[in-house]
This record gives sequence, structure tokens and C-alpha cells, in this order.
Amino acid sequence: MKIKIFALLFFFVLFTNCTAGSENLAPKKTSASFTYKGDIAAGTWLRNLNIPYTYEGKEYNEIIQIYFHKNYKLGEKSRVLFALHGWGANHLEWSTNSNISALADKYNMVIVCPNMKRSLYETAYYNETTNKWSAMPGGKYFGEVLIPYLQKNFALASDREKTGIMGLSTGGRGAILMTETYPKYFGATAGFSGDYDPENMTSDRLLRSVY
Repeated sequence: MKIKIFALLFFFVLFTNCTAGSENLAPKKTSASFTYKGDIAAGTWLRNLNIPYTYEGKEYNEIIQIYFHKNYKLGEKSRVLFALHGWGANHLEWSTNSNISALADKYNMVIVCPNMKRSLYETAYYNETTNKWSAMPGGKYFGEVLIPYLQKNFALASDREKTGIMGLSTGGRGAILMTETYPKYFGATAGFSGDYDPENMTSDRLLRSVY
């Protein structure tokens, strides 16, 4: 646990240093793409936010939570970090089991925690697939529904140099895989204790259930 906390702190510092220079030179603007009409309070979590989408002619909904750092200003393009939970956990894992909100306040970061349930962040299913996150593969939802939704409604994750992603366990796999699949979105990536390589994990039942 201490190692994971140290790694998390290191990632925050690295991510901050990589983007601090460009942020200081750029004027602060309010994005025209901010369309969310609900209440947002700086220094608090916006919990159980509903994400509606259509896939293959049917309607679906997923939920996320977002932490807006204490210096956040409505519509401002902030540094963003996606924090992915482990297998079988949910979007509350990072806010419940870590001090991630305090770090977000310190480094002026918005934290996005999607509820990915038991996804392996796959972008396709196969005839042999027995574990399906939803009708739409989890990785495809992440890159083609969730991020465009955040860009349109909150002006978040639209600047690659200010967007990072990290995850624990299966979420660590997700962080690496989403960066490989959608490299235009992420300027920093970290995975902790992830199951990364199916060829070296032939007895991993989770990987076999999808691939």
C-alpha cells in the first residue's frame, strides 16, 4: 500500500511538472463547450452523474463522479485526471480509499471516476467472449462516449497536455490500454498492479473471458 501511495504521489508530481509551464503561459478562458446546467461547487464531488448514450439503436446509461478542485472556476479548462477502479469495484473506490481529493486540491486537478464495473476496457467482443461489460464494449464506451460527453458538457479532457489517466489492477490495465487505443486524449499515464499481457497470463480467467 505504501508503494502504491508513493507511486501515486510521484505520478501527480510528474503530471504537474509536465504541464505547469504551458499552463502558466496560457490565459485562462471559459470554454463555450460547457453546457452542463446542474450545480457545481468547487472542492466537492459531483456524484452519480448519469451518462446517457445510444448503441445499436438502444438507450443505455452509466454513471461517473467528478471532483472539482477547490480553486475550480465554472467552465475553466482544468488539468484532468481519470482514476480507474479495480475489478468488481466501482466509481467510489478512489474517493473512499485514498486522499485523492486533497491531492487534487493541491495540484488544481479535476478527478473523473467512471463506474466501469467489471470491464477489461475491451473495444470489441468475440464469439468466445463470455464476460460482457455491457452491450457496448467498455473501452469503446470510454473513448467514444464518456470522453466526448465530458468535452461537450464540462470542457474537460479536451487538452491532451492537461489530461492524465491512471488505474489500479484491472483499472491499471485500462489506463495503459486506453492510452494505446486513444493516444490523442492523454499526455500522462500510470498503471498500478495491472494485468497487462495476456500472452504471459494464460491462466488469467478474466482475460480469457473476453479474449
